[in-house]
Amino acid sequence: MAPGADIGVAAIQGVLKVAQATLFGAVMALLVVRSPYGSRPFPQRALSLMAPVIVHGLFDLLFWGPLLLTGGVLPSTYLTGNPADLVPLVITTVLLAWAVKSC
Repeated sequence: MAPGADIGVAAIQGVLKVAQATLFGAVMALLVVRSPYGSRPFPQRALSLMAPVIVHGLFDLLFWGPLLLTGGVLPSTYLTGNPADLVPLVITTVLLAWAVKSC
């Protein structure tokens, strides 16, 4: 953590990051399993990875893009202790929970 970081915010970030990563993995797995190519023989089965690859790229673009476009740099840790960093973490965790629930 950075010097002067809020330990309470960092604790919340830690919990949310674990939840976000778990939900993200569930969404990626659902995309592979529900792919029409998932039950085909091996060469065609590789196509079942296209949707997760595209979704992962879009997720990274939307999650990190605004930070990079505003001249920021990627943080070296998820536990920054900065309350402003909670906003994208909360939004993406809620959206991923909704995606898993709706599947």
